[in-house]
Order: sequence, then C-alpha cells, then structure tokens
Amino acid sequence: MFEYLELDPYATEQQFCNAIESTFTASTQPVEYLERAFTIIVDRIERGDPEEFYKWMLLAMVITYLRQKDLQKIIEAVMGERVAWWSTTYFSQHNFLRAPLCERIVYMAVCAQQLVDLECGHPVYGILSGDLPENLAQFVNENIRII
Repeated sequence: MFEYLELDPYATEQQFCNAIESTFTASTQPVEYLERAFTIIVDRIERGDPEEFYKWMLLAMVITYLRQKDLQKIIEAVMGERVAWWSTTYFSQHNFLRAPLCERIVYMAVCAQQLVDLECGHPVYGILSGDLPENLAQFVNENIRII
C-alpha cells in the first residue's frame, strides 16, 4: 500500500487514512516504516488537494506519536529543510488570518505549533486558544506541543 500511496497523492481518503493509521496503531513497526508513512503524509500535503483536512489531522497525530515514542529523529529526517519553507508557505500568518475557521485550519494550526517556533502574536495562538467545537478542542489539547 505504501508504494501505491507514494505514487498517487490523490488516493482516496479511506485508502490513505487506513494505511497510515494501521502503521501507527500496530504494536510494533520498524522505524523505516514509520518514517516512510510520515513521508507519505508530508508528500500528500505538498502534492495533494489543498482543501483536504485529514492529512493535517494525521500529521499532527503522527508528530505527537513520534515525540511520545522518543522518535524525534524521524521528524527531523523528514521535515529538516522543509520546516523553513513551510513556515513561510503553509504556516504564514496570512494563511491563518484570511481563512475561515474550519477543521483544516485548526489541524494546520496544531501542526504549525508542533513544528515551528512561532513568533509572539502569531494567529495560530488565537485559533488554538479560541472557542472551538468540543471535538477540535479535545484534539488541540491532546496534540499541542508543551514547551
């Protein structure tokens, strides 16, 4: 399934989510599989449909998982050089100021908070501490990076 997802950034939501979730819910997986699945998520963000929300949700959940398992090295290996340009593209203030509050924006805000040292006053902080529906507020509480 990994080979299919690597070749097709537009695979169906069900195929994508099932493959990624099964990788991270298995009791043990080789580090190579975890890194490969993480890379597939990042590639889906960069090459897939920009309106998809679930890829951002999975990214946030996987980052949380990898940090809890002390596998920060996977995050660094995959995101290394990307963090700098994601800061000015996906995580720019403009993106969060102009977009209506929706699931995708909340998940993106969580990812931004997890991956980037945001400057004081960045709109992400307002989104994460704002009045969110219960399911999104719970997601934020479970996945934000505690500094």
